[in-house]
Amino acid sequence: MLTLALVSVLVSASLASAQSSGRQTTPDGRYVLVNREEGGLQWAILYSPDDGTLTGNVFDPGGSDPSYIWCERAGDDGSLDPAAIEIQWRCEGSEACKISPCDASNWTDLGQVNLGGFFFLPAADPFVTLQEPGTVCDPARVGFVNEFPGSPSFEVDTSICRYATMTQPSRVAVGPDDTLFVRVWNFEIAEPPRGSGSFVLMLGDEVLYGERFDIPKPSGLLGPFGVGDGVGICLRPGKAFPEGTQVAYNLQLRNPPEVMPAAFETTPDGLERPLHSSPGVVHMLEITVGSNCEGEPEGQPLIANGAWRRVSIGVPGAP
Repeated sequence: MLTLALVSVLVSASLASAQSSGRQTTPDGRYVLVNREEGGLQWAILYSPDDGTLTGNVFDPGGSDPSYIWCERAGDDGSLDPAAIEIQWRCEGSEACKISPCDASNWTDLGQVNLGGFFFLPAADPFVTLQEPGTVCDPARVGFVNEFPGSPSFEVDTSICRYATMTQPSRVAVGPDDTLFVRVWNFEIAEPPRGSGSFVLMLGDEVLYGERFDIPKPSGLLGPFGVGDGVGICLRPGKAFPEGTQVAYNLQLRNPPEVMPAAFETTPDGLERPLHSSPGVVHMLEITVGSNCEGEPEGQPLIANGAWRRVSIGVPGAP
């Protein structure tokens, strides 16, 4: 029978080294597969960020019938580091069902289990552990635009895309003492009312910058850092990164703790969006290396806005 011993093994997994584990993302990007040995047992687990469930089985490689687990994401510690975040799960466990019909009463409450985000990484979406269940994206208004004269940008319309991760390889090498200047502009974000949002930037596996903001959020630049007000985000990476290192950023909007059902409508493609919503558009303007961080980009471009690739899933049932 499954006991608290199984819970203790799961908890120990959150503290163990991630070096010996194997992970893969399904071709449609919808699931993260984890296969690892922990506590003398083999764990084969599937994580669905779309609905926030964890399913799989656990067995003794020396020979035993598998046990099965099902967990539902209950929350997290709020970290914006996808590897360091501690995720809380409500879990149930069961032995194998040998005769149909399989009775739900065979499942046993395992209580709450905490797992570090690194347990599910790497993945096709490097921010997948931050994704709030049900927060998806219609890709119709996510892409390269030339809306700002002389400054082409990459646009996310938050009225139809509440979660998006973009990646591309860096165009130049970055030294530990180089200054990175990042400009991300948003037009007013009004929905979801009393909700919140976050922006996170990574270079390789390092989180360079993370910011939370309340909604409604007035128009303006994310930041500020550096000299003056509203100039953008200015930072130093602290270590060297070669040309071709993955640059990734994530934008996510979250509902308030209690959402009135009448505040949202379901579109024909299955996407929930605010009623009578006005676009809250976020633009990635530029990331440069060697800037003076005083409001005007200088130095070399780290990225090309036309080269961003969305790696997060789209509307339900679509990549």
